[in-house]
Amino acid sequence: MPAYLDTPSELWHKIFEIATEEPDPLVCFVQDYHGTRRDVTRPPYQRYKESSAIKLALCGVSRHWNAGKRRRLALLLRTINSSPSSGPPNIPSQGPAADTGGSRLGAFVRRLDLTFLDGIEDSQHYPELAGTGVAQLVSKLPNLEVLSVQTSPDVSPLDTLQVSSPHLKHFHWRRDSVDPDVRVPLSALLEFFDSHPTLETFHMVYNLEEANTLQPGEPPRWEGQSYPSLRHWVLRQNHVDVLAHFPSTLFPGLEALTFPYYPQINKHLPRLTSFLAVHGSRLTTIRLAPHKFLRALLIEVARGCPRLREVHLVYTRRWITSSRIAEVSLAITMPRITTLGLTLFNHYHGTHSNGWERTLKLRWKDIFPNLRTVKLLEEIDVDRLKDMPEELDEIAKYWIDHGVAFKDHLGLPFNRDLDSFVVEL
Repeated sequence: MPAYLDTPSELWHKIFEIATEEPDPLVCFVQDYHGTRRDVTRPPYQRYKESSAIKLALCGVSRHWNAGKRRRLALLLRTINSSPSSGPPNIPSQGPAADTGGSRLGAFVRRLDLTFLDGIEDSQHYPELAGTGVAQLVSKLPNLEVLSVQTSPDVSPLDTLQVSSPHLKHFHWRRDSVDPDVRVPLSALLEFFDSHPTLETFHMVYNLEEANTLQPGEPPRWEGQSYPSLRHWVLRQNHVDVLAHFPSTLFPGLEALTFPYYPQINKHLPRLTSFLAVHGSRLTTIRLAPHKFLRALLIEVARGCPRLREVHLVYTRRWITSSRIAEVSLAITMPRITTLGLTLFNHYHGTHSNGWERTLKLRWKDIFPNLRTVKLLEEIDVDRLKDMPEELDEIAKYWIDHGVAFKDHLGLPFNRDLDSFVVEL
């Protein structure tokens, strides 16, 4: 047996922690759970990047640790499988995964992020990156709380759904294709919910199979299940169509909803309206991409979500103007909304539109008269605004004058190191 396997995993963990000043990945490697992945090359994640670089250098001293791309996942699996099966004293292995070979090293893992940037080419040339390989790895992590996977469209999440830790709280599975090649049976989804009683966030960009197998007008099968732990769902249009047929008691704890589709395309607004009529009564936060149709969207949201307190709007171009705000405010006001979140960066084109920052000074209080907080949701918007000190000063003062706290993506006031610049409300 190699010498490194004779060393207790707790000791290796402590050595790496001291050598790399390793930050807590559940804290510093922030993901906002709206479906947008943070860019770890930008502040405040430089510390994580530097820590990773030191770890890579340490791994280079051992041929057992140092491996190329082709064998990374396979070697990770081998390392976990080679470690003793009993969990460490301070992190006991729990649940079904522990009973089926949960390993000593795997019990330490609470978050796993897998991104295969080469997509389908990776899964063709490196079979260990296929869905079964991911599932095999996940099955060895009995205390996993956060799972985020981005892979090619031909990789099914079904095996992973079946073996993931019962302690899972946040599940994200994305793929690099608009049209998925894999469909997930509704029965498999409900079984996943049944076996994960602490699941809070669900994001899976695959269609549910029953939407296409049911006869027109036939409701999906439902046996009275209830999943109170679920708080946030990143909805696919197909999910909206299926779940609109289920009773509101299915997800009694649903508080936040992300629906990332333009309302005028493919009848997305009527679809969302049908969903909100059933499941919108408990929502407190909703994230939408209104495009040029803010008025129609907010009218339906106000009707279907009486408890809503926070609205997040994604504008990748300057579709919103002063005249459009005035037009919306004549049709509807939403006095219950106290927080407005904005995303203003175009991820598809990697840029901001001209004058994007002026969106932050529009008369949003005409629509949301009891607004108390405006915040930028994306780190890249925050950093870009900080590079524009004069505009930042002007925007912050504008909101101070209106009694509104202006905050960044971490929920901190934009004070630019001047404590008196923005008051906390």
